[in-house]
Amino acid sequence: MKRHRTISAPIEKKEGQILVATRGGDRSIAYDGTKFYFQTPDSVDAVDTMGAGDSYITAFLLSFLKKDNIQDAMAEGSRVAAQSCLVEGSFGYGVRY
Repeated sequence: MKRHRTISAPIEKKEGQILVATRGGDRSIAYDGTKFYFQTPDSVDAVDTMGAGDSYITAFLLSFLKKDNIQDAMAEGSRVAAQSCLVEGSFGYGVRY
């Protein structure tokens, strides 16, 4: 059974801030101070998940800066993160265990 910790302290939002959290195979969450956004991850037969979160946030930021749309940016982040999971090794050099 998964347990999630709840943050009970109020979050003070400054103008333009967006909180984004990836959660592996669970949907990602974004909060802009007034609304929560959710994005289901794209499903792939993952080879290696190392770097997926970095790929997600990079794609999210680039998309958000271009389109100024949180939900679209989350979808792009999910798409790019899924594609990065198809590459073995964080730099393309897998290590066998």
